[in-house]
Amino acid sequence: MKVYIAIVGNFPFGMASAYRIQCYAKALHYAGNRCTIISTRTGKKMAGKSLLHSDSYDDVDFKAILNASPFKGQILTHLWQELEAYFLLAYLLFMFKKFDTIWLYGMGFIPRVLLLLFMRLLNKKVVLELNEFPYATERTRLTKINWFNKLLQKLTVNYLLPNFNGIVAISESLFQVARKATEEKKVLKVPILVDLEKHTDHNINFCKIMPENYIFHAGSLSVQKDGVFNIVKAFILAHKQLESQGIKLKWVITNTASQVWDKIEQILKEAGLFDHLIITGYLKEDELNKWMSHSKVLIINKPDSFQNKYNFPTKAGDYLLSGRPLILASADQEINRYISDGKQGLIVAQNDSKSLADSIVRLVLNPDLAQKIGAEGRELALTSFDYRVHAERISTFFKNLA
Repeated sequence: MKVYIAIVGNFPFGMASAYRIQCYAKALHYAGNRCTIISTRTGKKMAGKSLLHSDSYDDVDFKAILNASPFKGQILTHLWQELEAYFLLAYLLFMFKKFDTIWLYGMGFIPRVLLLLFMRLLNKKVVLELNEFPYATERTRLTKINWFNKLLQKLTVNYLLPNFNGIVAISESLFQVARKATEEKKVLKVPILVDLEKHTDHNINFCKIMPENYIFHAGSLSVQKDGVFNIVKAFILAHKQLESQGIKLKWVITNTASQVWDKIEQILKEAGLFDHLIITGYLKEDELNKWMSHSKVLIINKPDSFQNKYNFPTKAGDYLLSGRPLILASADQEINRYISDGKQGLIVAQNDSKSLADSIVRLVLNPDLAQKIGAEGRELALTSFDYRVHAERISTFFKNLA
């Protein structure tokens, strides 16, 4: 069986989606299948590569059909990004003899309709990865219009999802959405996946550049998705408690690309703690994992929102695999199905910065508890999220597609 995993976006140097797709490809390979990732871009770390660039990354074959936008203006760049899905569709049509099944990530409504139509005519199968409730996080101008967004959601759930040969859902909530839209045998639930090989070789020389006590945040500084202001307030409160005991707490983030960054900066400066913030900038996978693996505390803060009700944070798997203690500020979400309070993590109430701060202090001052929770969290990652554990299930699902 030959599978093309098609993504409108960056691979191999993308965000969480790139890592998840790479684990999918490794799972298929592990079960004895051939798999190639087809992306529209490689990512900024390979800027300058030619069009139709083929390569292998971490034993996964990929082809990037385009490159970064050749335009500098915002309008033309946006137009180029909108057209990427159609370039990807054209490439898949041109290469249709090379694959049996497409595993689709991303792509807007109209390109998806066209892809399904053409692949049905060519007798090819199409599987959709469902990682968010449809159009819950779209950022185009049209989908910011409430009625239009709801229309796309209804059309996708009621008319588009039933036409896929299969759907892979990353959470129970999304699994139930897919089940209502199509036959249960056409839906497979696969949680976030991790790759054990990416969490090795954390050499001591790298550790020397790190502060002794820090909490680490990977990803965006989002209000809706990550409740970033709750984390900021908790950091300030935890720092005050620890400083009285001679411990200086740092907060490490990877970027400042956020609409609320100015507000975050203002709050930290008013608290006199801006110099306790470390901004690493873009981190390669090995660097990212090293920062995680030496953090005192890792935090997943998921406020009660429509988006969080359905998704499953990809970083949760790597946080657990790192062996560092996790604090989970979440309730009735997918991650809560796996984490028990005091075992694989500490669970605190949503939007409760004081409880979050108290838990940070508790783990910093109690290394035995931190080690115990980190070890149990790592064991959970190995038994529930390792891509090898799910490889045969995924392979069987694809082979049985109608």
